Amino acid sequence: ISKGKQSHAYIFSGPRGTGKTSIAKVFAKAINCLNSDDGEPCNECAICKGITQGTNNDVIEIDAASNNGVDEIRNIRDKVKYAPSESKYKVYIIDEVHMLTTGAFNALLRSEEHT
Repeated sequence: ISKGKQSHAYIFSGPRGTGKTSIAKVFAKAINCLNSDDGEPCNECAICKGITQGTNNDVIEIDAASNNGVDEIRNIRDKVKYAPSESKYKVYIIDEVHMLTTGAFNALLRSEEHT
């Protein structure tokens, strides 16, 4: 993060309750923070506060357990192509990705192949 080099996708894996979603949000703050200190988010700027409050339009959290179909993934794929509106980067956090249907998972993988 401190060198400004990010991949287009990350997978946070581990047992339930270990903080995967929390670290994904911290990561989203770190790459988008207006006052980052060597990769550390300030947690005070509008971007950090918006991510914490869930009001930042460029950091989208999706619960794959509830939104597990191909249509939901296609909707994400359609929105990914638009530039961020308030942050430097768009971040999609797909929680419980293992709950996607096979078709949805394949659609997600196809979108990753094209980035």
